[in-house]
Amino acid sequence: MPISAENLLHGATPANLSASTPDSGWIAGGDFLREAQLTDLGFAALSSRLCVVFDLRNALDFPDADIAVIVLNHVREFSWLGSGTAQSYQPWLVMNSEFARNDGWHQVGMALMPNQDFSVACSSVEFFAGRSDLYDQAPPDLTEASAEEIEAGFPRVSTTFVVDDYFRLDS
Repeated sequence: MPISAENLLHGATPANLSASTPDSGWIAGGDFLREAQLTDLGFAALSSRLCVVFDLRNALDFPDADIAVIVLNHVREFSWLGSGTAQSYQPWLVMNSEFARNDGWHQVGMALMPNQDFSVACSSVEFFAGRSDLYDQAPPDLTEASAEEIEAGFPRVSTTFVVDDYFRLDS
């Protein structure tokens, strides 16, 4: 059953999903989102829930998926630091990702290119990966595509997808 990151942001995890337990080395290794592109995020202030959307079409560890969504629950800290970009549209390439536990909180950090650092402290992390209607399409050319083609060509919070992989890290 297709779902969107927006549904997940508001707590609508499908009841029929069974969470797998990820290999802790896979998460702790720091490279599981390598070559993914951060393309959108949403924040539900009332529930302190952050949802981060990734394009996986160029990611090394996900040959059968084109979208990933990470839902960070009960966010305590959120930081996006960097010099910004002059481009109107910029997918943020994940160079390194780290997941750790510190004082009972999950710490999620990513080094993004060009020159951005993303970090979150939260009580639990949910990871969803799957296929959307973009699966068989190449990402849009940022130098030639129109604004509408770029918006439609990357996974967004509103993009629906079928979940193939799901896991949860709790406190």
